Order: sequence, then C-alpha cells, then structure tokens
Amino acid sequence: MAAYFVAESYRKGMNGAAINMEEAFNYHKQGIVMTENSLCLYGMGICYLNGDGTAKDEKKALEYLKRAFPGVERLAENGNKDAQFHMGEH
Repeated sequence: MAAYFVAESYRKGMNGAAINMEEAFNYHKQGIVMTENSLCLYGMGICYLNGDGTAKDEKKALEYLKRAFPGVERLAENGNKDAQFHMGEH
C-alpha cells in the first residue's frame, strides 16, 4: 500500500515530491511485485493508458486494469453496461 501512495505522490507532485512519471511508474511496479496490490495494478494500468512514465500501451493497460478489478470483467460479460464501458466494450 505504501508503494501506491509514494507513486501517487510522484504522479501528482504531492507530499514534497516533484512530479516524476517515471518514478510513479516504478513505484506502482514495486507495489505489484511486493504484494499484487490492486491500487498499484490500477495505477500501472493508468500509466500504460496515458503513457505516464512508460510507452503508451492500451493492451497492457487493459491487462492491468482487469487484474485490478477482476469482477468488472465478469459483470461486462453478463451485460452490465457500466462495466462494459469501463472494459472498453462500448
């Protein structure tokens, strides 16, 4: 969980940290390696989606977002319109 907060501090320039997208990306990555933290998985997905600290990659973004929210994929498959939107199936 701490890795997520450090990552977000770098991403948003909070808590005395200068904005540094590469560091944000790296801390999200560390959080995933250490604990498979869903917030870090989400953050990593957003980094890939926007190209923050890494090359933009929508396929990787979707993979990380699915790992962060496994139930959303199941809802989308069952016809939930909100879930389908967030899974890019709109």
